[in-house]
Amino acid sequence: GVTRLYGFTSFGDANGGVFVAVGLPLEVAFARVDAVTFHHLLWLMAVSGFVLLLAWVGSDIYILRGLHRLLGAAKLVRGGNLQARVGGPYGQGEIGQLSLDFDEMVEALEQREADRKQAEEAMQASEARYQKLIETSPDAVFLLDTNANVLMVNQQGIVLFGYERAEEITGRHVKDFVAPEERAFLDERYKKTIE
Repeated sequence: GVTRLYGFTSFGDANGGVFVAVGLPLEVAFARVDAVTFHHLLWLMAVSGFVLLLAWVGSDIYILRGLHRLLGAAKLVRGGNLQARVGGPYGQGEIGQLSLDFDEMVEALEQREADRKQAEEAMQASEARYQKLIETSPDAVFLLDTNANVLMVNQQGIVLFGYERAEEITGRHVKDFVAPEERAFLDERYKKTIE
């Protein structure tokens, strides 16, 4: 059978009145409601799909692109390229602020590296001047460590003690080059010098 929806009503008084019953198939009774509900569901699915598409595109534009730029710059810096920057526009959000801070940090690292290289070059130049000064000195020059071992000697020092090469003197204690009766005096003077 057909499932129906029934409605009852009475005409007349309660003792002998007439009762009327009307039945409609459920498909006919709810056809209009079902059609409206179906159309509303279609619209809801379309709007939901559109909102998801907007969220996906919006996240790509406002979040992922900035993150990809930041990640690309971070990989370049990790590889040693201190010229790498995320670059603007930075935007107003957290990712924009993070990108700006990253660029400022890399700029500071680049400046620090330039300062370090400049200091290293200045130190090498100073060392070269010092070395030349020692080598060209008409006096014997010895460089000793805190234990009075010879670290370096110039050509005049090599000649003074009758050697041919600096390797014959370096690494030895300075007492090896002093007469035994002068060693106590040398110890006293050396201790005063390094204090």
